Parts: sequence; C-alpha cells; structure tokens
Amino acid sequence: MKFGLNYDKHIVPKWSQHYIDYNGLRMQLRAKIQRGESIQELSNELIAEIAHVKEFYINATAALGANGDATVELDGEGQPPANAVPDGPVAASPDSSSQSKAGAYYTTDDYNELRKFGKLNIIAIRRLLGKFAATGQATSQDLGRAESELEEWAEPKQTIDESLNANNRPSIGIEVKLNDTAPSLDGRGAGEKAPSSSLRMVSTPRDDIDRFLAPQSLESFERLFNSHIKRHPISGMDSDQGQFFGRLLCLVASCRPSSFIDAILKHKPDIGVKTSRGESALYCASQSGSLSVVQSVVKYFRGCDEGLDSAVPRTGWTPLMVACAKGHADVAAYLLSSGSDAQKVDVLGWTAKEHAAYRGHLDIASLDGFASASIADGGLAKRVGLTKKSEHHTLTPDKKAVVVTLGSIQGGHDRKTLKLNHQVGGSDGAGLESKSLEIIIGGADCASKFVQLPLWEDQSVNPLVGKLDLGAQVQVTVRLWDNGGTPASNRILASIGTVLLSDDYARYGASRESMLRETTVIMLDKETMEFSGTVLISYVIATPFEGLDNLEAASYKRKPGDPVRLVGHRDVQITRDLEAVIYHDFSFSGSGSDVPIHDISLAQYKYAGDMQNPSGASLLEAGTPRPRAFSSGEDSLLKALQAQERLRCTVDFDGKGFKANIRGHSIQDAHATLEELLATLPEEIGFNIELKYQRLHEAVEAGVASVTIDINTFVDVALEKIKRLAGRRPIILSSFTPEICILLKFKQNAYPVLFITNAGKLPMMDKELRAASLQIASKFARYWQLSGLVLACDTFLLCPRLISLVQNAGLVCASYGLGNNDPVNAKIQADAGIDILIVDKVKLIADALGKLPFTEE
Repeated sequence: MKFGLNYDKHIVPKWSQHYIDYNGLRMQLRAKIQRGESIQELSNELIAEIAHVKEFYINATAALGANGDATVELDGEGQPPANAVPDGPVAASPDSSSQSKAGAYYTTDDYNELRKFGKLNIIAIRRLLGKFAATGQATSQDLGRAESELEEWAEPKQTIDESLNANNRPSIGIEVKLNDTAPSLDGRGAGEKAPSSSLRMVSTPRDDIDRFLAPQSLESFERLFNSHIKRHPISGMDSDQGQFFGRLLCLVASCRPSSFIDAILKHKPDIGVKTSRGESALYCASQSGSLSVVQSVVKYFRGCDEGLDSAVPRTGWTPLMVACAKGHADVAAYLLSSGSDAQKVDVLGWTAKEHAAYRGHLDIASLDGFASASIADGGLAKRVGLTKKSEHHTLTPDKKAVVVTLGSIQGGHDRKTLKLNHQVGGSDGAGLESKSLEIIIGGADCASKFVQLPLWEDQSVNPLVGKLDLGAQVQVTVRLWDNGGTPASNRILASIGTVLLSDDYARYGASRESMLRETTVIMLDKETMEFSGTVLISYVIATPFEGLDNLEAASYKRKPGDPVRLVGHRDVQITRDLEAVIYHDFSFSGSGSDVPIHDISLAQYKYAGDMQNPSGASLLEAGTPRPRAFSSGEDSLLKALQAQERLRCTVDFDGKGFKANIRGHSIQDAHATLEELLATLPEEIGFNIELKYQRLHEAVEAGVASVTIDINTFVDVALEKIKRLAGRRPIILSSFTPEICILLKFKQNAYPVLFITNAGKLPMMDKELRAASLQIASKFARYWQLSGLVLACDTFLLCPRLISLVQNAGLVCASYGLGNNDPVNAKIQADAGIDILIVDKVKLIADALGKLPFTEE
C-alpha cells in the first residue's frame, strides 16, 4: 500500500523529469475504464514513457562508466564533495583556469542514486503493466512491446550493480578525461564536450539547477544565485531567468525549507513553469507537507494574481487534494482558509475531502473549510486492478495454515522491519537497491515470496500464506540476495536466517499467548557466519475446525428496493475457563479493578451481574417502585449501588466518565452467555456475533499484561457453540481483529465474515495498520475474500459516496457508532445505499426510516 502516494518521496530530484509518470498513467487508466473509453492511446503513451526512461537509464549508466569510470561535479567553491575519494592526476581541461578544479572523483552515492532510479522505475512499470493487463483491454502485442523495453534494461542495470558490488568497495576514485566519449544525456553525440565535467551531467542542460539541489547551507545556496546570474545575465544556456528560477522553485519546493524558497522568490520566478508532469510549485510544496513553504509560495502566487487550484493534467489533482491525500492537516487547513476550491473534482470525480476520508484522515475531512462544500453527484466507480484475492479453502482436519507478513502490523513503535550491518546495507534503504528478501515457509504448499528492497510499500496486506501438515513444526527462513533486480540465476546469497514459530504454552500457560505475534529472524553472513542483521516478521497460525464447511454463506448485499438492515449487536468474549459470554468492554470491573474477561471465570462473571439485579429490575419498572418490593430488597440494592460505586476507580470510568455494561445503564438484564442467547431466543432473530478478541492497545491503555487466550482456542469455543445451537438462524460473524477474520475464513464457510474498523476515527487508539483507513481495510477484505466491511459511521457521514466505492468492490457495506442512533444520520447513509446499519435504538431508527427492522443481537 501507499506505493503511489509515496512515489514522490523516492524520486531523485535532479532526475525527476525522467521518471515514469506512475500516478498519472494509473489514474488515466482508471478514468478511461470508468468512462468506457479505449485505452489504446494510453497504452502507446506508456510504451513511449518506458522507452524514454530506459534510454535515460542506459545513457546514465554509460555516462557514469559501465566499468566504474566517472567524475563528479565540484561544489560551488570549486572543491570536491566531502564524501568523494580522489584517484589519479587531475584531468586535462581545455580551460587552463579550471585545470586546478577539475579533479576526478566519484562516490557510491552517485551509483546508489542511479540504481535507486532504475529500481523504482522498474517496480512502477511492472505495477502499471499489471493494471493494464487487468483491464482486459490491453493487447498482448502492446504488453509484449512494453516487456521488451523492460528487458533491454537488464544488461546495463546488472552491469552497474556488479560495478558497485565488486569487492564490496565503499568508495573508489577513478580518473576520467573531460572529453570522455561516453554518450551524454542531452542529445549530444559521442565525442562532443559536455558543458560540465560532472557525474551529474546526466541532468544537463540543467546542470546549473543540479548545483542548487546539492546539500548545502543557505549561504552557499545564495552564492550560487550570484554565480549563475553573472554567468547568464541576459542570454546563455537558459536566457529566461524567470523560467530558470521557476523550474528551480518546483524542484526545491519539495525538498528544502522555506528559507531556501524565500531566496528563490526574491529572483521573481515564473510561476507558469511546471514540472514535466504539469505540477505547479504550489502543488510540489503542498505535496512536501511543509506549511512554511506553502505559506511562502501562496503569498507569492497571490502577488502574481495566480490561482491556487491549478490541476495536474493527467490526475486532475490540485494542491489541496494532494495535501489531503497525504494527511498534511495544517497545509490543507491553510489552503482552505486561503481560498482553495473544496468542490473541485479530479479525473475520477473525487473531491479533496473524499481523498482524505478514504485514507483515514478524518481530522482533515472534518475541517470547517469543507463544511459548505456540496456532495458531488453520482457514485464512485470500482478501482482498476483490484487486489489479488488469496486462493484458500476451508482447512481440512489434517492441515494448518501459516500466514507470514514482513514487518510489524502494528504502528506507533520504532521496531524496524530490516536492520542490517553497515557492510550489508543500511536500514534506511541506502545500498539496498540491488538486494531482495526471500521468505520461505518450510514444508508448506506455497512458493517462496520475494520482496524487492528497499521497502517502498506497506507489506501488511500482502502476506505469504501456506498450508502444511497439522503436526509439522513451522519453520520460516529468510534469505537476503544481492542483484535482486536481475534474473534469478544471477542472484548471490548474502545472508540467511531461520526461526521456529512454536506454541507459547511454555511461556504463558495452556491456551494462552502474547497479543503481539511478532518474532525477529537473526541473519548470519553466508561466508563468515557472523551476525549480519535482523528481519522482523508477523505471523498467525490457523488450525482446522470441523463441522462448518459444507454450507453456503448467506449474502447480505442490499438489492434495489430492499430496506436497509437494522442490526443491534453485542460482543462475544471468552472467560478463563473457556466459556463464551456476552460482554463489550476489554476489562471486567465488577471488583473495582481492571481485569480482562479472559482472566475471570464464568462463575465470577455471573456473580458480578447478579449483584446488580435489584438495581436493574427497578429501572425497568415503569412508575414509582412498589414500597414492599423496594423494602424487601434493600440489602441487595445497597450491594448493587456499592458495586456501581466501585466502578468509579476503573480506567474506563476515569477516561469516559462512565462505565458501560452496568445494569440499568447499558444493559437491562442479567449477564448472559452465547449459549443462553442461542438456546432461548427465537430462531428467526438473526445474530451479528462480534468476536471481541483482546487487542494490544486495549491492554496498554488498561495497564495490564498483553497476554490473552490463544486465538485458535478463542475462535473454536465460539464456533462450537454456533455449530451446536445455531440451527437455521441468520448469523453474521465480525471482528475488529484482522487475525480473527483470517481464522474464520480458514475454519468455516457457513457464515459471512465482516471486518470492523474505526478507519481513522479520532482518537486513533488502535495502532493496527490494516485498520488504519477505509483504503487499507478494503484491500484486506478483498484479499481474504471477506463478505464486507463495517466502518465507524463518521467516514460515511462525511463522505456518503464512499459507500458505493465499498459496494463496487464487491463488499457488503455496514456502519456502526453513536451517530447511527440519530435518525438524520441513519437516513443519510440509507439514501446512499448502505446495506446494514448497526444501531442501539433499533425501533427509533426503524420508525424514522419507515422500515421494519431486521432484528439482530
């Protein structure tokens, strides 16, 4: 996830015009499919861009020197870069005055930048080819032409990888003559002199701009201005100074602080100049997220009577849209207050507000500047190239499934996915452009998974899934390969590590495990067997459950003319003696302390509920309590009041001002079990059974140990009750915990499974990455072939059209939250076509909508 959104972060600024326009081509493809247009012309544009990027890369490789020959541009003071290493005599120069300044240098940074350029473009192109192929409109001839262009990259890319990797050299100095015959990248033939003796001549005729992009102080930056103006006062390589500084502004706005921007603005840059993709300087500034830079550029734009809503041609994105999509709340708020148009739509018909809500930035979508913006007409079409669904079936009794994800699936921490020794490659991605990771589940029926490095996209919804014998030990092996971008036969094993994913019984006791299912793989160098780093993986193991694999799950998709389904709900948790009970909160606080449900017994659960019975009974009775009944129960009532008073010391009461699950407050009857509800309520009453598995952030908030019931045991206990007592009752299974949803898909196919998420609702206490937004939750649900999504209603109330987006992805769309108890809010979502509303006040909402409720508990 987020490859496209973060694409700009990985671009080398000096070569930005030579990158494939990944986002532009991707959105144009979706727009053409949405409008039912041919993609032939766009296919030709893709092939042409691939050819351009390939040509640039090959020429850049030649310019650097395929055998390691290269020179480096001197800094503004005529000195070599600090990290360059000299080698050999000073290169000859036709200009004797520059002879003392033309030393021959090069650094591994230059090679790494070119390798990064090639790696990022190849990944982007392959992703685009997959999307074009997924449409069914791209001809095999077009795809073949594109692939052939890619194949021509293999030789120069492998050459430069081998050049840098040879002898594992950290840096080398090579002498090169200024009249080197390597082909240049600005159209000059072999043997023609370049205007600069620079390794960075690959960006000529913009090598002057390249000087400005080098790391330097503001003082050095300003000296470069004076030097440039002296060399090009009126005419020269770039006669129009306004255009020169306009180009510079676009590049620097994305990677320098406001003081540098202000220095450029003093020279009156032409604001009509845009990047090769049509991005204005304000767009680049908004994309970077720097409020001070945006403020400087907006002030300058206003002084030039320039609008703030110039859109990128291929995407239709405005500065406001990119700020919203990237979650830059302060920038979005400033643009809105400055007059940016909140009602503009991109080429797909999306507004800036919808981009924010879709990606979980509800704080931005709730900004006052959006309040007056009207809702755009029509629905939102499905996305092109939907997530590949996992191919899995209900587990047979003799098999188990292993799901391995690279990295942590929890946010809000500093645990790095990859930590390698400096000699192997830094964890920040430097030096990793030619490497890849291979993940293997020993003995499983799946192929190994290769992940290209650096990690440029989130892996949380792209796991490795395999099945193996039920009694087999789970062994995961990770290999680090060099030359990861070349054919498999040329890979060189660098290091390897193995870990056993065993049960936690020895550490936590029977049927107990840690809430954090992560482990670290220790990597050892292949040659020396010395420690070379660590790789973090997350995992879950699913064991089989028999008896619920021969039925066909019901569909709860709303058809035209059907009433919206109104659903009440209660959560199912498991006690320490493995009984399924109906309880909502993480902690059971009847004693005045914060004790998780999984740490109390069924008897304790029942006893705490019975203590409050008189209080609950009196609240249920209409009118004044009968004196005789009240007096006879005085002692019990006193105990109930004392029990409720003890709740004031709990975490929930301290944080919220009340404690739910109190008789007469949130519930009106005795504490119940799942078995009691299934056995006593009429079979025609449907159930929405939310499996309330304890989550890590809940334990952290309550200050208790992050240990809980084994996840397979938890699911099996609930499914056993359902299998034995459900009969023909309509049932929906749901959970906030992604692993619970995964296990439910592996263990049964009798009932639909829905994934519940807050999707960015504030405050964001849950750090689960797969629940961070509607975007990633939808991808998770599609990958695991879940039946649908249940979101906090805030997202759909802000942007009702997102309901159609979920449905067009083939998912049931539902919402929950206190807002659903308001008839106005319920009607907004019902009119937008939502399938299911989970409400507390079922009758009130049913009456308001004029529909009979589909009653569920």
